[in-house]
Amino acid sequence: MNNERKISIINKPLTKQYINVAIYCRVSTSHSKQLESLSNQIDYYRKMVNKHLDWVLVDIYADIQSGKNFSSRPEFQRMLNDCLNNKIDLIITKSISRFGRNTADTLTVIHKLRLLNIDLFFEVENIRISETSKTFLMSILGAIAQAESEARSQNIKWGIKRGLEAGTSKIYDRKCYGYRHDSKRNIIINEQEAKTVQMIFNLYLSGYSILAIIRELKKQGIKSPTGKENWPKRTI
Repeated sequence: MNNERKISIINKPLTKQYINVAIYCRVSTSHSKQLESLSNQIDYYRKMVNKHLDWVLVDIYADIQSGKNFSSRPEFQRMLNDCLNNKIDLIITKSISRFGRNTADTLTVIHKLRLLNIDLFFEVENIRISETSKTFLMSILGAIAQAESEARSQNIKWGIKRGLEAGTSKIYDRKCYGYRHDSKRNIIINEQEAKTVQMIFNLYLSGYSILAIIRELKKQGIKSPTGKENWPKRTI
């Protein structure tokens, strides 16, 4: 009788022991301060990856684009292509606004990443897309909406500043009492109106009320900027 024990070897599927990590960074312009910021971001996240023994840095993707649309960012597109080729398990980036500024497009990309079982970590907001709560989605929408608002504000300010520098701003066409345009459309002081402005200030400093100043201007026959006999309180 054979009393030898039979030993069966069960081959268990190998589990992945490491996580392939991608770093995504973006700045809006190639100005020196922006490029310095980009370099600092890359250095910071490289160190973050190195602190995790089970993380392997796959690649660093860095765009220099204002980038409201993903299609205008070549590095972003390259990263997505690597995701489709199963090269990436986790993407780390600074913030939602650095990742995307268009709400619909951003949520579409996030949905695709989740279908591919690829996690995405926003460091500033401390959010991973592997979290599926309603709070997560609201945070995404809120952060992107804020980024869109800030971007619009910056664009408007930039446009106003450049218009003033070039002398093409509509502000130059607004009627401003005490000033006028010369032959070159430069704003210069209107000497006659300037005397009225100085008088209004002096009357106020002498203790005149707004209504008293209006009466004095009418008494002297000085018409308002719009040609009316009575000056509006708001104008004074």
